[in-house]
Amino acid sequence: MTTPSGSGVIDDIFKMPPVVDVAKGLVDYVITAVGGSDSGKATNTDNNSLLDPKAENHVLYGDGPTSGGHLSGVGNPGKSEFPATWTPQDITNAISDIATDPSTAWSKPAPGNGYVTGTGTINGVDIKVVVDPAKGRIVTGYPTNLPRNPK
Repeated sequence: MTTPSGSGVIDDIFKMPPVVDVAKGLVDYVITAVGGSDSGKATNTDNNSLLDPKAENHVLYGDGPTSGGHLSGVGNPGKSEFPATWTPQDITNAISDIATDPSTAWSKPAPGNGYVTGTGTINGVDIKVVVDPAKGRIVTGYPTNLPRNPK
């Protein structure tokens, strides 16, 4: 098989004996560059969001003008928004990463609803994650070190 241009360059590369080492090096590079242990970057590069549809809608678009809506440009009054460069997938993956990070320190359950909160930093954005342990679901997540929209 040749490349669409017919050059066969890709074929030639994969015939080389050290290609396995090159591939391993690329994987190692991606893990380090995109995120790995202590990198401070999102490690969840695929769409592996752990948010159910209700939580995802709440986080991104909100349930009304005073509830959720943290996707850049939503504009809910008094709400912080994730950076404009973050996609919905980036947001849900970052929240999922913090929720599953073994180093996340969780609060004691809140009186009444029993929710616990934990925080983490992804690409310079501090994110608070709220989890309902009784139902085993992520409730919400939002940036805490970015400005809030005017009320």
